[in-house]
Amino acid sequence: MDKTSVYENDHRSQEIIALTYNELCFLMDKYYGAPSRSEIAVSVREKGFDRTLDEYSDNTRRAKELILSDSKKN
Repeated sequence: MDKTSVYENDHRSQEIIALTYNELCFLMDKYYGAPSRSEIAVSVREKGFDRTLDEYSDNTRRAKELILSDSKKN
């Protein structure tokens, strides 16, 4: 895994992208989605965070695109 400081370059490695995205999905599915009253909470409970981002709206699809981007300048 790339151990370069996250502040030293403008791009993230695929390993870091995958790690942080999977951790975010886990946290959203297990903690945020269960007790939340947000607009997407029902979808997160039923489908999980990843599928909710894919299917809920253009804004959630764009959010996923940005989260998974290797560029820090989006």
